[in-house]
Amino acid sequence: MASTPFTYLMAMIGSALGGGARLWGSTLVAHGYGTEFPWGTMVVNAAGCFVVGILGALMSPIGPWHDVGELRVFLVVGLLGGFTTFSAFSLESVLLVQRGQWAAALAYVCLTTLICLFAAALSFYLMQQALR
Repeated sequence: MASTPFTYLMAMIGSALGGGARLWGSTLVAHGYGTEFPWGTMVVNAAGCFVVGILGALMSPIGPWHDVGELRVFLVVGLLGGFTTFSAFSLESVLLVQRGQWAAALAYVCLTTLICLFAAALSFYLMQQALR
């Protein structure tokens, strides 16, 4: 797919919407569980990974959205790129270490990594099964 001004516009619009959704989602979780541990970022990342698995399956060679260039850019690069928060995850991990909360930092990094990989793999597998 060629990068056109429209393609970049789709990525930018998706990123703006994803960023707003990230703020809403992480704030909602933080209100419920507090901010001592970055639950909001972890939940948002896991949700984004789950959704990217579904989209990955829908856009795979057997999926109905196999050839949807601008839609892929909008949803995966833009919306989910703005929604998932790996940079926030990284900073929160560093801040936990700086506060001397090594166990919490290790738990956060391990849990987030495992949960997000599992979410993406599970949703990809389930969607591919549904497409067959």
